Amino acid sequence: MSNNLILCNSVYQVFVALWLKYNMLSEENTDILISDHMNHYEQVADNIKKTKLFRNVYTVKSKQFVFGGRGYSGQLEKFFYRTFPKKELYKLIELKNKYDCFFFSNFDEFSELIYDVLKRRNNKMKVNIYTDGISTQSKLFEGYYNDTDIPKTKKYKIFALISGKKYIYGNINKFLVFEPDLMEWDPKCKVEKINPVSKDKAFLNIVNQVFGYDNIEDEYNEKYIFFEESFYADSGYMEDVELIDKLAEIVGKENLLIKIHPRNPKNRFKELGYKTNKNTYVPWEVIAMNIDLSDKKLIAIASTSILNPIHIFGMDIKAYSLINCLNEIPKLLDTPLSKTVVNMFHAYPDSIKICTDIEDIMQK
Repeated sequence: MSNNLILCNSVYQVFVALWLKYNMLSEENTDILISDHMNHYEQVADNIKKTKLFRNVYTVKSKQFVFGGRGYSGQLEKFFYRTFPKKELYKLIELKNKYDCFFFSNFDEFSELIYDVLKRRNNKMKVNIYTDGISTQSKLFEGYYNDTDIPKTKKYKIFALISGKKYIYGNINKFLVFEPDLMEWDPKCKVEKINPVSKDKAFLNIVNQVFGYDNIEDEYNEKYIFFEESFYADSGYMEDVELIDKLAEIVGKENLLIKIHPRNPKNRFKELGYKTNKNTYVPWEVIAMNIDLSDKKLIAIASTSILNPIHIFGMDIKAYSLINCLNEIPKLLDTPLSKTVVNMFHAYPDSIKICTDIEDIMQK
């Protein structure tokens, strides 16, 4: 029986990891590692323990390690920890099991450190990358993957030879995504399809317990749901407010719910008198499993929230993108990742309409 470790840095990754364990790894010994990249990570871990789905549930404070620098006092200390990576990893978490397979989503210094330690412990260990959403399939992600290769300089090649450091690049067993045909780059390994997430009662109970859905206050009774994006948090961008005001004039303010993006610093739309969700902790994917979307119209500028019910669950929904209704495309949307999202919208023309006018939403 295989021994697996799954690393999760976001609630979306936890959601996918739960499905992988339930659907694909049900007969295998699997541990899960929950990092402090996500809010309420300790509560999420405690809830996962209650499901008894995983053999072990660990938590780790790795966010500072990834974003705050490793804080070496000098080249000697750096060489020491690169030569003996277990010493550095064990300052954060003691992973003592020998694993046959390591699953993770993000190429960063912490996942590379875990890989280095576990690969030295078991040179036959396989690495599987599981989807972090649409970004995994984009050209942007290819760049992150390329950065895991050993630098092409004599200095680093000598260092790798002396230290025995293990590099991820070229050693991936497979990528796990929901739509392999929509990959925009070739990772030069197997790309395997994740089965559409099932709404069966047992799995629904698991995700509801992990994310506390039964305690949610929001009912999502409105016909029109608009998904706020992180533009305001990232840049102060405000044109989405103008779009919502125009939308409300057409569909009626009472029929519209604004699903607030959890990263935005304030609830702008509640201040303007719109109905908004109170709970920003439960992932949209969990909400989508619990409510009837057949009569809803899901609306966004370029959020993958309108894509995921189709992409992940295979649902038949009605969704609309307002990206072409903007007066000016902000820099935040002029990126490779945003273009990937729009390409994904085009891949589902029967479910997602890219509007040229807000009134297009009134079409069937």
